[in-house]
Amino acid sequence: MFSKLFHHADLMKEMSRRADLDLGAEIEDGRLSADRFRSAVLTCAKCRNTGDCEALLSAPAGTSNTVPDYCLNKALLENLQKAHE
Repeated sequence: MFSKLFHHADLMKEMSRRADLDLGAEIEDGRLSADRFRSAVLTCAKCRNTGDCEALLSAPAGTSNTVPDYCLNKALLENLQKAHE
């Protein structure tokens, strides 16, 4: 079980990088609570599109920092992006 959570924490970290976000900095700056991050990891672990996510994140990053529609944490990541506009 813990390996699955660690894997999804890594996917969250990589998806946030793809979205030009640093989740550690978001937590340090108070825009993301540790509880909300843990909740996002658990949400990610429930996703049925893990294979699509892994494929996207293993491909070279393009110029788009758009979070895919299938991402269950899309709203969270987009809200964090908007905080930087």
